[in-house]
Amino acid sequence: MRKMSTRSKVLGLLAIIAVVALFVSSLPALAQTPGTTPTPTATVRPTATPAATAAAVGPQVKIVTPLDNGFSFAGPIAVALQVSGFTLVDKLGQANIPGQGHIHYFLDVTPPTAPGQPAVTAAGTYVATIDIFNVWNNVGPGQHTFSAELVNNDHTPLVPPVAAQARVTVVPLPTATPAVTPRPTVTPTPTVTPLATVTPTPTVRPTVTPTPTPTVRPTVTPTPTVRPTVTPTPTATPLATVTPAPTVRPTVTPTPTPTARPTVTPAATAAAGPQIKIVAPLNNSFDFPGPIVVAVQVSGFTLADKLGQANVPGQGHIHYFLDVTPPTAPGQPAVTAAGTYVASIDIFNIWNNVGPGQHTFSVELVNNNHTPLVPPVVDQVIVTVLPPVMVTPAVTPRPTVTPTPTVRPTVTPTPTPTVRPTPTATPLATPRPTVTPAATPRPTPAANIVTIRDKQFVPKTITIKAGQVVSWVNADSVRHTVKGDGWASRDILPGQSFCVLFPGAGTFNYKDPSSADPGMMGTVIVQ
Repeated sequence: MRKMSTRSKVLGLLAIIAVVALFVSSLPALAQTPGTTPTPTATVRPTATPAATAAAVGPQVKIVTPLDNGFSFAGPIAVALQVSGFTLVDKLGQANIPGQGHIHYFLDVTPPTAPGQPAVTAAGTYVATIDIFNVWNNVGPGQHTFSAELVNNDHTPLVPPVAAQARVTVVPLPTATPAVTPRPTVTPTPTVTPLATVTPTPTVRPTVTPTPTPTVRPTVTPTPTVRPTVTPTPTATPLATVTPAPTVRPTVTPTPTPTARPTVTPAATAAAGPQIKIVAPLNNSFDFPGPIVVAVQVSGFTLADKLGQANVPGQGHIHYFLDVTPPTAPGQPAVTAAGTYVASIDIFNIWNNVGPGQHTFSVELVNNNHTPLVPPVVDQVIVTVLPPVMVTPAVTPRPTVTPTPTVRPTVTPTPTPTVRPTPTATPLATPRPTVTPAATPRPTPAANIVTIRDKQFVPKTITIKAGQVVSWVNADSVRHTVKGDGWASRDILPGQSFCVLFPGAGTFNYKDPSSADPGMMGTVIVQ
C-alpha cells in the first residue's frame, strides 16, 4: 500500500507539472493575441499614398497659346503658359532651392536637358524670365517650334526635365500682297542715278585736309615746356585747401537719403491693386477662323473656385467676353447673353468656331457672386480674323494642268433646251415641271459644304465655280484633317469647320491623312 501511495503521489506530481508546463507554454500565444489587433492599423496609416501622388505630379508646364499644329500670321507671336507644382521666383543665377526657379523660352531649337548644365542656346533663340508669357517679335513665314522649359535658379534643367512645345505654321499676311504690287510701278530708280554722279565731290575734300595738318603739329610742340613750370605751384597750395572739403560732405549727405526712400515706393505698390492683362492674342493682330485662345496674366488678386458663393475681399474669378461690352454696374452680376461670356478660374479660355471678321475679346475680374470689382478691372483686345485665303498661292499653279475644258462641254449641252420645244404642243403644264431643274443651281452655295460623318466625306465629289469657298464640317465624333496637294488643315475637332478658297479652275484631290479608310478621300472640281 505504501508503494502504491508513493506511485500515486509521483504520478500526481507529474500531472501537476504537465499542467503547469502546458499553461506556461500557452502564455506566449495568449500574450500575442491581444497584440495582433493594432498592428494592421499601424501599417495602414503611415502608407505613402498621398506622398506618392504629390511626388508623381510634380512641376508641370503647358503651352496654352499658340495651339500645337496651329496657324499664325507673320509678325509678333505671343507664347502663354500654364505652370503648376512650381514656384516662379526672381532669383536668376542664384543658388538653387528645390521647387522654385524660372522659365526658359526657346524658338526653333531643342531645349537642353543635360543635368547640371545651363539650359541655354544661341543668342536670340532663348529668353530667361519669370513671366508666364513671352512675345517673339518678327517671326517670319514657315514652320516654327516654340518651346518652354522649367529650370532651376542657376539655369540648369530640372531632374527629370519639364518642358513643352508647340509647332506652328506661320503664313504671310494676305493683305500685304496687294499693297506691294503698286509700288514697283513707281520705281524711283532714276532719282538714284544723279546721286551716283555726285560721288566725285568727296574725293576733293580729303586731298586738301592733309596738307595743313603737318604745319600745325610743330607749332604745338612748345606747349610741353610750359607744363613743368606749373607743376610746383599746385603741389603746395591746393593740398591744404582741399582738406577742409570733406567736412562739408557729411553734413549734406544724410539729409536727402532718408527723405527720398520711404516716400513714394510703398504707396505706389499698394495703389496697384488687382490687375488683369490679356497676353494673347495681341491687340490689333490677325488670326485664322476656328478656335482662338485668350490667355491672361492676373496680379494682386486670388483666383478661387467659389463661383456663386459669398464674397471675400481680394478673391474671385474671371469672366471672358466675346464681342460684347463687359458689364461694370456695381452689385449687378457681370453676365451677358449665353455664348458671349464664360466664368472660369483658369488663366486662359478657348473660343471655338470664331468666324472671319473683327472680334473683340474682353476679360474682367469679378467677385465670387459674379459682381464686378469696385473700381472695375477690365482689359480687351481687338483681333481681325481673316477668311481662309492662305491656300490660294498653293492653288494658283494648278489651273495650268486643269482639264476644265472637258468638264464645260459636258455641262453646257444640257437636255433642257431640247425638252422645252417638245412639250409645248401638248398641255402648258408639262414644260413647267421641266423648268424645275433650274432650281438646282440655287442650292449650289449650300452644296459647297462637305460633311465629315462616319469616316466619310459627304459628298465625295463637289463641283463649284472659281472664286468660291468649300467648307468641311466635322459631324463625326473624332477629330479629322483635310490635306491636299500643297495645303492642309489644322485638326478639325467635332463641331468645327475648315474653309478653303479656290480662285481658279481645276480638279483638286484631297484626303484625311490620319485615316486609311477609302471613304476619307474626296475631290473638288472648280469650273
